[in-house]
Amino acid sequence: MSVTALTHRELDITDEGAVDVCVARLSPDVIINGAAYTAVDRAESDVEVAARINTDGPRYLALAAARSGARLVHISTDFVFDGASSTPYRPDSPTNP
Repeated sequence: MSVTALTHRELDITDEGAVDVCVARLSPDVIINGAAYTAVDRAESDVEVAARINTDGPRYLALAAARSGARLVHISTDFVFDGASSTPYRPDSPTNP
């Protein structure tokens, strides 16, 4: 098994074309997304940038993963869910920070 870890400079997940090219080139079995806009207070005033990083980026990764047959693991924070669920959270699960 090999692991390829990419920095933001190496892959901007908010660039759909770059994500497609990278996933096609690497052909991963699993994609783990640890990227996030985590400055919660700043995200409230920088809504557009936060949405590109926390919504569009994961969407582009999910679409590329689906096309390539890879699984996507998305790491979230306790600022989205409270952690009390006994089952995995779904994208449409109600938030409760």
